[in-house]
Amino acid sequence: MPQPKPLFVAHDVEAVVKKAWATSGYAVLRTLKCQFQEGVLRLHGCVCSFYYKQLAQESVRAIAGVERIVNMVEVDD
Repeated sequence: MPQPKPLFVAHDVEAVVKKAWATSGYAVLRTLKCQFQEGVLRLHGCVCSFYYKQLAQESVRAIAGVERIVNMVEVDD
């Protein structure tokens, strides 16, 4: 019999994401926003390079409950 998936509360996951960004050493990540719903984490905001966009995504990939990431962060050259 398959085990039920654990439930993750959105504000808890979002708090973990924000803490990961805040402690990353990259100030630009602290300006980003996120929304978590039913396993999907959406990232929002604007950064100055594709490197930071990718860093924002990869720094939260392993967070419990995140099954998929939709990276809507914009790059403003």
